[in-house]
Amino acid sequence: MFQELGEQARRESDLGAPTDIEGLRRTITRLEQRTVELTEAMEESFRPIWRRHGKPIVS
Repeated sequence: MFQELGEQARRESDLGAPTDIEGLRRTITRLEQRTVELTEAMEESFRPIWRRHGKPIVS
């Protein structure tokens, strides 16, 4: 009963679809993986510069 009332309230309030938690988790995982890939690509492209000038220390 409460779930039906919640769904009705959501529809009537025009707040949109209920949150797709699993979809959000998949998106987060995909974006985290993409971040790792881009970080690795950036490090690869900077490697020749770091060999000549030293890798900067990031705190």
